[in-house]
Order: sequence, then structure tokens, then C-alpha cells
Amino acid sequence: MLPAPRCYLNHACDANAVSDADTVYARRDIAAGEEVTLDYRVNAWDDGGIWEMTCRCGAFPEAHVVAGDFFSLPPELQAEYAPYAPAFIRADYHLRRAADPGA
Repeated sequence: MLPAPRCYLNHACDANAVSDADTVYARRDIAAGEEVTLDYRVNAWDDGGIWEMTCRCGAFPEAHVVAGDFFSLPPELQAEYAPYAPAFIRADYHLRRAADPGA
């Protein structure tokens, strides 16, 4: 289970916040009354044991499957989220970028 406050935040594919180990940061302005959301994939990577969930966050017109894997994110989101990802994901991210700089 995630530590507070992250354990109280729902997933959204177009999340308005991001978090590191113990702090939540806004990715954009969040309106009063708007739900604060995170993209769960930022903290997800399990070599061979990737989880999946059906997502109805509203970022897409239909429900869709989200794979619990940081590296399933588009490259531009990986770059944005990498500073907030756990250390083991950041290390793998940098290794992958060094091996394939165009990715």
C-alpha cells in the first residue's frame, strides 16, 4: 500500500499531480473542488509481474486497459515523470536512455 497522502489519490491517465516518496506536486493548476489524481504507472515496475487494470478515468472516450509499468508510458511522459519515480525506476530509465538515446 502507498503511504499517505498518495494512498488517498485515484489514478488518471492525464493526472493533475505527481508524487515522489512522500510529497504530492501539482503538474498543472488544480481548480478548487477538482479531484487530485496521480498516474499510478509512475511508481510501477515489476520485472515480469506487471499488473493491469481497466481505467475509466475519462482521459479517453472508452474504458481502457492500463498496464502497471512505467515503461509503458509514452517517452515524453517518462521524461516528465522520471524525477519523481522511485530510485530503481530512475536508474533503469537512465540505462535505457543511454542504450537508446532516441527513445
